[in-house]
Amino acid sequence: ARKKNIAMRLEKVNYNS
Repeated sequence: ARKKNIAMRLEKVNYNS
């Protein structure tokens, strides 16, 4: 679940960028 959380955060950052 932790790995998925990191991926979700990375995706959000990429979307924001």
